[in-house]
Amino acid sequence: MHPILAGLSLAAAAAGGVASGPCALVSREAVARIQKAPVVSEKESASGGKTVENRSCYFQTEPYAKSVSLEWSRDRETGAALRQWNSMFHEKHEESEREEGERAGKRAIPATVAGIGDEAYWVPNRAGGAIYAFGSGSFVRVSVGGEGTGEEKRDRASALAREALASLAPMRRK
Repeated sequence: MHPILAGLSLAAAAAGGVASGPCALVSREAVARIQKAPVVSEKESASGGKTVENRSCYFQTEPYAKSVSLEWSRDRETGAALRQWNSMFHEKHEESEREEGERAGKRAIPATVAGIGDEAYWVPNRAGGAIYAFGSGSFVRVSVGGEGTGEEKRDRASALAREALASLAPMRRK
């Protein structure tokens, strides 16, 4: 890491903030403990439009199948992340679109998950699913690999989402 960036990261930590990258939202130790597999690398990426920034972290574990994907969506424009969240989970979609998607097996029904942030949903899929959790004005999506039932994967992803949102809380207070 460049010395100036290292200094800024240390200054942010000393001030009670969090580092700005998505990999800093969840510790490698937490991933290793929850997945029962050591983290061997982390890879960050970013994308997004004019209003919402999407940042991702891929925690590669050994074995590879237990790796974790964390996505963090936050405002570029005030309130944009909340609008996107509401569009994903609260706006009514055309009934014909919903029926078509359900018939094709493309639209999973989100299940409310209590005790994570302001609001959270588990969205199942063939590989297990992902937890979406909103808090501190932004939201995270966490999916975990490895063996286990959908419920076991939901519980592991939920634990990591709780940690990620807890890391975001100090940023929101500033």
